[in-house]
Amino acid sequence: MAKKNADKKSERTNPLIFVIVAGRLLYAIFNSLSILALGLFGETTVGVITSYSNRIDDSRALLLK
Repeated sequence: MAKKNADKKSERTNPLIFVIVAGRLLYAIFNSLSILALGLFGETTVGVITSYSNRIDDSRALLLK
């Protein structure tokens, strides 16, 4: 019985591997939530970055169209 408990303690996960796996899982959760937010809210979430229709570089160019 004592040997069985000793074997379980020696099979513990390496803390470095645990931190790497936990960090990757947190990154995946964050990435999934941000993609879901972009899908639901669209331009209001991203703002001016992707809304090129709101951009005016040359106001005279619009008058020539």
